[in-house]
Amino acid sequence: MIYRQSIQLGTFKKVMALSLVSLALAGCGGSGGSDSSDDPVIDPEPTPEPDPTPDPTPDPDPTPDPDPEPTPDPNPEPDPDPDPTPEPDPDPTPEPDPELAPLLKTAAYFDGVSAYADIADWRADGEFRLVAWLDELTNGEPTILLGSSSGNAYLAVTASSAVGYWNGKQIEVQGLDFDERRFVEITIEDGKMTASDGLSTESVSDGSIDADGVSYQYLYRNGDDYSSGGLQSLALVDVSDAEKSRAIRFDDSQGLIAQGADADQSHSAYGVSWQAIDTNVMTPQLEANSQEAWDAKFEKTYPTVRPLLNETVGNDERKFAWQGHYWLRAYVRMAETYGDTKYIDYAVELADHMFNYTDEKRVERGELNIFNQPYVEQAPKLYLNTPGLPVPGWRRSYNGGWRNEALTDGMILNGIMRVVDYIKAHNLTQYQAQADSYIEQALRIARTHDSSFSTTKNGAIQGSYFYVNYKNEDFGDGGLFSNPLPYNHNMTLATAMIYLDKWADAGDLRAKADLILGFYTDNINYQADGTCSWDYQYSSNDTGKMEDVNHAHLDVGFMVTAHNEGLLEDVAPMNCLAKTLTEKVFVAPFMVSYGVDGTGVSSTWDQVAIGYDWIDLQAYDSRVATMAQHALRQFGGLSWYRPYSAQANTLYWANQ
Repeated sequence: MIYRQSIQLGTFKKVMALSLVSLALAGCGGSGGSDSSDDPVIDPEPTPEPDPTPDPTPDPDPTPDPDPEPTPDPNPEPDPDPDPTPEPDPDPTPEPDPELAPLLKTAAYFDGVSAYADIADWRADGEFRLVAWLDELTNGEPTILLGSSSGNAYLAVTASSAVGYWNGKQIEVQGLDFDERRFVEITIEDGKMTASDGLSTESVSDGSIDADGVSYQYLYRNGDDYSSGGLQSLALVDVSDAEKSRAIRFDDSQGLIAQGADADQSHSAYGVSWQAIDTNVMTPQLEANSQEAWDAKFEKTYPTVRPLLNETVGNDERKFAWQGHYWLRAYVRMAETYGDTKYIDYAVELADHMFNYTDEKRVERGELNIFNQPYVEQAPKLYLNTPGLPVPGWRRSYNGGWRNEALTDGMILNGIMRVVDYIKAHNLTQYQAQADSYIEQALRIARTHDSSFSTTKNGAIQGSYFYVNYKNEDFGDGGLFSNPLPYNHNMTLATAMIYLDKWADAGDLRAKADLILGFYTDNINYQADGTCSWDYQYSSNDTGKMEDVNHAHLDVGFMVTAHNEGLLEDVAPMNCLAKTLTEKVFVAPFMVSYGVDGTGVSSTWDQVAIGYDWIDLQAYDSRVATMAQHALRQFGGLSWYRPYSAQANTLYWANQ
C-alpha cells in the first residue's frame, strides 16, 4: 500500500450524551369556537416550564402521558413450539452496488509504525461486540483493530480470519472473507468468540476468552505494536449494558469523532493520514433475507394463531395501537414486495378482529360497561359529557382510568387504511366488501375527533388537534386547552385521513390533513448543511424538546404519504428529511441517534425505528436502505413485532 505523510492531530472531543427514549405521548383535545381562559402554550413534559405571561388564573394543562407504547415482549405470544424442520438456507447477499454513494466521506489510514487512535478506556460488563468497516486490509500479519495499553489483550483480523488474544493465548476464527467484504463483526463472550463478515459466521470456544476482564484503549495499536490499514468506522457494544456503546468515525477536518458512552473523554488520532472513501463495505445480511426466511421465522414463532387474534379486550392493553399497527404494515409491505395475497388474508383477518373489538362493539355485546368505566380527561368532548356513551374507536388505559385519543385511534386507522389502499389500488375484488366496510367505520371514528380540531385556538397554528379541556362541557375553542397535540399524534391520524379522502372523497379530512401538514412545515428548522430538525411538540417560546427518532417515524411516514398522494408537491422537505437521516441520524457503523438533530444514541429498542417510515426516504437518497440494514443487523432480530415490519421494508427496497 502507499503510505501518506503522517500528521499529528490535536485532541478532538465530541460529546453526545446517550439517551433512553423519554416518550410523553398525551391525549387529544377540542375544536373551533369562542375563546375561554386557557392553559399557556407549553411543551407538556412531566416538569414543564411555566409561561412567563400566563392568562389570569389559568387552568392547569392536562398531565402529559408517559410513553403509551408497551415494553416489547422478547418472547411474544404465543410461545413458539420447537420446529423440527430446518429453516431454509439463506440467499446470498448481493455484492454492493458500485453506483451507491459512499455512506461516509473519510477513512483514517494507519502506517503500522507510529499511527494509532486513543479511544480512552473502554471495558465491557460482559458479552460485547466490535463492528468495523475497513477501507483497506493490509496482507500479512494480523491487523490489530482493538488493543490495550498493557499489550495483554487485542482483537485483530486477517484476510480470512478474526484473531483474539487473552491470558497469553491467541485464538483464531477462520473461514471468513474480510479482504473482499471489509465488514467485520466480532462478538466476545466468556469462553466463546464469534466472527462474521456479514455473510458467513463462524465461532470457536476456548476457556481463555475473557469478555469483561480487560480494558481497551487503542485502535491499530496493542502495547508497543502498531498495525497498518484503512478504517472507515468502528463501534463497541456492551451487549449487557447498551448505554456503554460507543461509535467512532473520522473527518479530515475534525479528526476522530466519538459518539455514545464516555464520548466526552479524550479521543484522539495520532499520526494518521486521510483518504476519501470511494467504496462501501458489503452490506451485512439480515435474518430475513428472503420471503422464505421471513415466512419461516414468522410461522415458527406463530405456529397456530397469528399475532393479536387472541386479544379479546380491545385496545385495553394498548396492543392494537402499538403492535397491530406494525403487523398490518408488515403484511402490506410483504404483499407489495411479492404480490402474495396470503399477507392480505392476514391483514384482513387482523383488521376484522380490531373492528370487532371497538369500545362500541364490546358494549353492544355486554362485554364492557362504559358507565362504570367512563373516559377520564382525554376523549372527544361528546363522550366526556355523556357518561356511558362508548366511542366507536378504542380506549386505552392510563393511570387506572381510560382515555380515547387521536393518537390511539390514529395508530390503528393508519395501519388499517394502508390495507385498504393496497386492496383498492390493486383492485382485489375478493376483499372489496371488507375494504368498503373499513372505510365506513374509519370515517366515523376519525370524525369523532372533529371537536378536538381547531384552526382558531392559536393564531400561529394553521390547524391541529388540541388537548380537550375536561373541566368544562363547552364545545369549540372554549372546550380546548391551548396547547396542541404533539406532531406525531396529529400526523398518524392525518395519514389515515389522506387515504380516507383518496378512496371515499372525504374532503373535510383531506383539508385537516393539509392544515396539519402546514402546521408541521411551518415549524421545521432548516439548517445550512441541508439537514433539518423540529421539536416533539409546538412551543411558542422556543423551549420545546427536540423530536426523537422513534416518535419521528410517524412524522416522516406522514410526510412520505403526503408527498406520494399529492398533498405535498414540494420535494424540498423530503430531501431535507433524507439528508437528516444520512448525515445526522445514522451513526456509522450501525447506530441511530436519539434526537433528529443527531444528538445522543437511541435505546436498543428505538434503534429499530430506522426500519419503518425513515427507510422510505430511500426514494430520495439511495443510501438510506443500506444504512437501515446495518442498524437492523445489530438491533432488528425477529423476536418481536417491530423488526418484522422493519425487515419486511428492507426486503421491499431490496427488490425495487
